Amino acid sequence: MKGLVHIYTGNGKGKTSSAIGLAIRAIGAEKRVLFAQFLKGCESSEVDVLKKLGIKVLRMCDVTKFTWQMTKDECIAVQEACAKLLNEVVFEAKSGRWDLIVVDEAMGALANKGVSLATLCHLVDDKPNELEIVFTGRNAPRELLERADYVSEINALKHPLDKGVKARRGIEF
Repeated sequence: MKGLVHIYTGNGKGKTSSAIGLAIRAIGAEKRVLFAQFLKGCESSEVDVLKKLGIKVLRMCDVTKFTWQMTKDECIAVQEACAKLLNEVVFEAKSGRWDLIVVDEAMGALANKGVSLATLCHLVDDKPNELEIVFTGRNAPRELLERADYVSEINALKHPLDKGVKARRGIEF
């Protein structure tokens, strides 16, 4: 089966949730799944469950705040961590060990200059034929959109944050 490329983008809630849903569906069909999360701290409710299901999870655990809240030195450290994680993803993609790789918050890492657009494009262009790849994040660039087979834009019409409701464990994280 030929692997395709998915992009879940837009400013609405649900990009990561959609990718998690696809990962669960794939593992349920006995596919081998790697889930790489960029720019998300260690505290996230889905991680333990994904691991229990047999999904390999790679994360950047040193991120504790949004990039716009970081000092210049913190941003540089996060950029370096993103680059390291992307190198792991590229290595794993070439290994042939996976049927599905989710690159969660790839667009955020790109906007933060932690990953390069060229590397993301090469990841798609050079992937094994059978490998399915999912990218998530706001503001997907045209170069990736053109390479994708599926593009879903998730837009917020309303969001509790607009009323000052903070992220809730088990719902937003």
